[in-house]
Amino acid sequence: LRLPDRNHRLFFNRLSMSGTSLESQEYMRLMAHVPLLMHPEPQRALLICFGVGNTASAIAAHETIRQIDAVDLNADVFRIAPRFQAFHNNVQRDPRLRMINTDGRAFLRLTDSVYDLITSEPPPPLAGGVYRLYSREYYQQVLSHLSPEGLMTQWLPVGQLPLAATDLAVRTFVEVFPHSLLFIGSGSHLILLGSPA
Repeated sequence: LRLPDRNHRLFFNRLSMSGTSLESQEYMRLMAHVPLLMHPEPQRALLICFGVGNTASAIAAHETIRQIDAVDLNADVFRIAPRFQAFHNNVQRDPRLRMINTDGRAFLRLTDSVYDLITSEPPPPLAGGVYRLYSREYYQQVLSHLSPEGLMTQWLPVGQLPLAATDLAVRTFVEVFPHSLLFIGSGSHLILLGSPA
């Protein structure tokens, strides 16, 4: 199914989870391209929250990547992925991609895998329970699963947050990751990038 324009949104319970607008595609793809171009030889990536597949598609564009683990709590996200194939280049058919239906934090607790990139693009931060994916404990879990030169990216939609919440999210991230960077992904969508190296 080819979608006719670039402004489709993925909603669950009246909450917009992801979209295909040019702005959304820009920051979602940068969440993968920037860290993967910084890494000398990225091979394994973990995507927490698949959305419409923009970030997964960007990860798959890197030839050195051998494995992409995409984790999403909502199984319907994976089920409807083919509806967005015009935007993510059929990434759901990429043999390197494993679609894992579970909570991202639970996955990190149970896996012993190490990744060169872990990217986190949860639902809007003020949605129920999502704050856990901006917590010190979560970032510490991520850090423990990064390779020595691995990188993490975290979506930070400052247009959806009060200033105090933005400050807290940035401060928490920087306190966990010894090397951090904050950059503009697109519009009010910022990207936190952290690494142990």
